[in-house]
Amino acid sequence: MKKWLSLICVFAFITVVTAFSVSAEIVSGNCGAKNGDNVKWKLDTESGVLTISGNGSMANYGDGDGKCDGDDYHSPSFFSKRECISTIVIKNGVTSLGRSAFRCCTNLTNVIIADSVKEICDYAFSGCTKLTNITWPDSINSIGREAFSHTGLKSVFLKNIDVIEEGAFIGCNSLIYVVLENVQNIGELNGIGCRGAFACCDNLTNLTISGNNVILGDNAFAECISLSNITLNNVQIIGERCFYACENLTSIVLSESLTNIENSAFCFSGLKSIALPDSVTTVGDYAFSACTD
Repeated sequence: MKKWLSLICVFAFITVVTAFSVSAEIVSGNCGAKNGDNVKWKLDTESGVLTISGNGSMANYGDGDGKCDGDDYHSPSFFSKRECISTIVIKNGVTSLGRSAFRCCTNLTNVIIADSVKEICDYAFSGCTKLTNITWPDSINSIGREAFSHTGLKSVFLKNIDVIEEGAFIGCNSLIYVVLENVQNIGELNGIGCRGAFACCDNLTNLTISGNNVILGDNAFAECISLSNITLNNVQIIGERCFYACENLTSIVLSESLTNIENSAFCFSGLKSIALPDSVTTVGDYAFSACTD
């Protein structure tokens, strides 16, 4: 009887080890823009770490809408295993993170980006709802449309950014702090709808922006209903509906470099009073319409 029990235990152990070996694996492939092999990926499905390494740009994927529809068509070859990914490490040498490259990695929590990366393309991390931590290098100068939309980020600290495209951080409802140093363009002028760079971030409270003749695009912070503490340094243009419906924004100090406050810029905000600097030459229609007080 003891012999049979021993055999059963050995068989059970072998079965568990075999099952573990099958389920835990290291897989790899190409994801580069130049014939695919200039940048490679490696995924350890046990640890959940996806490593991107090589030289140059990643390939662009998807059809440009960033949807989480489960379709592997035009997706990186690790896409079918995206639910295994908890950490992404971008190694030095990679310069651009491709369009929709990591979209909808719903268990991703941590991203480490090397200081060789200059560009994060459209929808790169869109829909990564558990993504809370990113190591931001100072080398990044462009963040694409909806690159981090609907992620779980709690703070954003960026330096030396030339362009943050429309909707880059739209709908990040865990976001509380945003600090942008030496930034140039946040969103676009003549944008459409609530597609501003940081629009509809319900819990965004603190915002600090500095640079040289900074342009805040249309809807840039529209409907950030908790936004209450703002520091703006060297901002030149505040675009249409930039702070539209920011109902907890009761006061703001405008920089002496400001020249344009466009249509409905502070419409439906909570402003109680405001002092316009002498540098302002244009105040658009309804710029301060329907402020609560």
